[in-house]
Amino acid sequence: ERAVDLARLLTSARYGAAVVLDNGEIAEFVHAGLTNAQFNAMPHLPLGKGMLGAVLQQKTPIRLDVLQSDRRSVGFPLGHVPMTAFLGVPIFQETDLVGALYLTKSPGQGLFSQQDELFMISLANQTAVALETAHLIKRLNEKTAIVQLIQDVAVGANEAHDVDEALQITLDRVCAHTGWPVGHVYTLEKDATHLMPTTLWHLEDAERYEQFRLVTEGMQLEIGAGLPGRVAENGKPAWVTDVMNDPNFPRARTAVDLGVVAGFAFPVLVGSEVVAVLEFFSPVALVPDQTLLDVMANIGTQLGRVVERDRIAAELRRVDVLKSEFIANAAHELRTPLTSLLGFADLAAARGRELDEEVFEQVMDGLGRQADRIRGLIENLLDLSQIQQGRLTVRLLPTALGDAVRRALDAAPAPEGHSVTLELDNDAKAVADLQRLDQIIVNLLTNAYRYGGPSITIEATAAAQSCSLVLVHDGQGVPDEVRTRIFEPFARGWNTSGAPGSGLGLAICRRLVEAFGGSLTYEPAQPHGARFIVSLKRA
Repeated sequence: ERAVDLARLLTSARYGAAVVLDNGEIAEFVHAGLTNAQFNAMPHLPLGKGMLGAVLQQKTPIRLDVLQSDRRSVGFPLGHVPMTAFLGVPIFQETDLVGALYLTKSPGQGLFSQQDELFMISLANQTAVALETAHLIKRLNEKTAIVQLIQDVAVGANEAHDVDEALQITLDRVCAHTGWPVGHVYTLEKDATHLMPTTLWHLEDAERYEQFRLVTEGMQLEIGAGLPGRVAENGKPAWVTDVMNDPNFPRARTAVDLGVVAGFAFPVLVGSEVVAVLEFFSPVALVPDQTLLDVMANIGTQLGRVVERDRIAAELRRVDVLKSEFIANAAHELRTPLTSLLGFADLAAARGRELDEEVFEQVMDGLGRQADRIRGLIENLLDLSQIQQGRLTVRLLPTALGDAVRRALDAAPAPEGHSVTLELDNDAKAVADLQRLDQIIVNLLTNAYRYGGPSITIEATAAAQSCSLVLVHDGQGVPDEVRTRIFEPFARGWNTSGAPGSGLGLAICRRLVEAFGGSLTYEPAQPHGARFIVSLKRA
């Protein structure tokens, strides 16, 4: 604008204009010399044809005494004031054509001189420098704004009390930076096959985009479906110039005016895991901005760290709760036998000489049982501690499962009222620690005796790559509400009233089996009862 004003002033031109090119196309057009009424009466601005187009194509100055005398002149738009003399010069940055300046005079104003042309060439060179400076300033401002955006998101996310607040802050900051009026968050379901809409939004005009909000919040997306689905599938930002004409935008099929056109989205990543997708929309079609998408990828990684931090904090809280419960349960389990032991000891100390031989033997037997119970609990606690600290050592060797079952039955024979049926495949030889495997089977048997029905079956089978040891009893089984935690320390609570035990056995068994490279699982038996399955690598 300043170049046009200066050119008109020093050449006495009635009308002046300038164009700036971007990739060879007119990106900006400025003009001076028309009144508002004259400007508004024009059906369109110059389109780069005629003499302006000739200057851009010829890339050299053009000076005409009579504009209409040149065959390249196509005249002016309807309503434009009459013009006669013409002077146009190209604007170069080194060898690149970046625009043009041109002037016209009305009839009676005179002609443009050689001196005018030289002045315009000099002015074009200065304008080129000014344009380059303006471009650099614009780029610097854009980079500054990007740095500020990243910083704002980082500070806001780190100060947020939870992940939702961090996501909301990001929606607001990105919309403020881009000027896009709509932002929304989709999150991934735990099965990682579907995206669920959230109620986290940034809406510049809630009434205008109400229909879009309602459609979005009612639409669950499969991975790969829609803009968020594509981002979740490949873990990279994506841009759609016109979502309403995009074949993979399910919300466009609702046959309602959603008020959005361009859209972009980026993933929130924890490592390579996509945990959420943020999507943004504009009411007009816009071409992709790769720089913006790169910035959004950076922000998605920042948000991923917030999610990871939140997960770690939740896990620490869970561990603290488990630790507290563990200490309380251990104290409770120790107190019961210790109370009995002290009672027997007090009785023996106070009245030992008065007791007849039979009663005295019963007291001593009680002392021994409670002492054994405390020792067993302490041994289990030590085993569990070693396992949890990764200090457990196992010696893995080829082991015949049938022999292990028989040894376990010798150590823990079926009590009166219980029977054990064996179905043992002699080929069932697995990789295990012999002593620890015996401990596992004894524990499973003891649980079956205490909490199961009268009939117990143990099966040992072999497959191509694995062996299975299955213990089934016909008791009540494990209620649904307990199944998810039966392998946790001190997990008791089904049919255990009055039954001895610490609640550590199954937790230790599972961890021992896992140390062998196998697994221990539970499933209900049919029609009732419990079924514990030990799967091991075949030797």
